[in-house]
Amino acid sequence: MLLPSYGGAIYATQYYDYTFPIVIQKSTFHNMRANEGGSVYLYMNDVEASIYGGVSLQNNSFNNSTSVSEGGAVVILVENSKAFTIDVTNNTFENCSAGAYGGGLVIEGLGGNFLVTHKKEEDNY
Repeated sequence: MLLPSYGGAIYATQYYDYTFPIVIQKSTFHNMRANEGGSVYLYMNDVEASIYGGVSLQNNSFNNSTSVSEGGAVVILVENSKAFTIDVTNNTFENCSAGAYGGGLVIEGLGGNFLVTHKKEEDNY
């Protein structure tokens, strides 16, 4: 079976001035697979988030999401961005796995503010 390279369900990018807030709320991701970011892969580069927004994942459920490499459920990659805000609140990660690291969630990058609070995290590896 051919897997999506990034994000089994959602792949979104933000570049320079061509950007918008990314908000994913009250969604269920079940049995998703990808090489990176089993369910969701978000990539931001050279974004001034205080002007253009940030990322918000709230009240979502990630069940049985798997990636070959990193981020069994979610990968958020931020490069060369300033004042970037990532809010990951009240999400459920269950039975998610990654071949390398981040069974449930991976946040990588420089130059931002990260708020991560979990509702439930169970059996992620």
